[in-house]
Amino acid sequence: MTSQEIVEEFQQLEQKLGTLRTRAEEEESTLSQLEGQVHELSEKSVRTRREAAELESLLMQKRAEFIRAEYDVAFQAREQAAARLAEAISQALAEIDIYDRAQQALAALGGGQDAHDAQAEPEVVTTSWERLVNAVQQRITEQHENELVEIASRSMSPAAIRELPEHLRDAARARIRARRRSRFPRSA
Repeated sequence: MTSQEIVEEFQQLEQKLGTLRTRAEEEESTLSQLEGQVHELSEKSVRTRREAAELESLLMQKRAEFIRAEYDVAFQAREQAAARLAEAISQALAEIDIYDRAQQALAALGGGQDAHDAQAEPEVVTTSWERLVNAVQQRITEQHENELVEIASRSMSPAAIRELPEHLRDAARARIRARRRSRFPRSA
């Protein structure tokens, strides 16, 4: 190899080295910019997550306030309905006393060709009595079944649920699950 060839090869290598150094500097500069962007995005992500957590907490608080407000409205509606029902029951009992006295007075008068009509209950009363009796029986049955379910669901005996009528067993099991969930709520 001649000295000219060596010089040319040396110049080519120097030129290639300069190109590689320039490219390395550009890549390091780009890398530095990207690292800055990554750091900036990382900080933004942390802030966004913090804001989202705060918003989620506020949302849960508002949801609880909404549920409480709905509960208060339902509770007040029930209390108002209970007061009206109590008044209606008192009025109905008073009317029953008045009706009984009227029936007794009619029976005391007795006699006459229309006496059989005095013994029969008017159809409007019979129909209303049936509706009232059915409603009261249904209410008593529901309260009794609710008490049975509650007792069985709180019992330490495994047989307590098996001894319930079949249609109440699922309700007792559901009540046990609901009680467990309320004691050990799942985190969202």
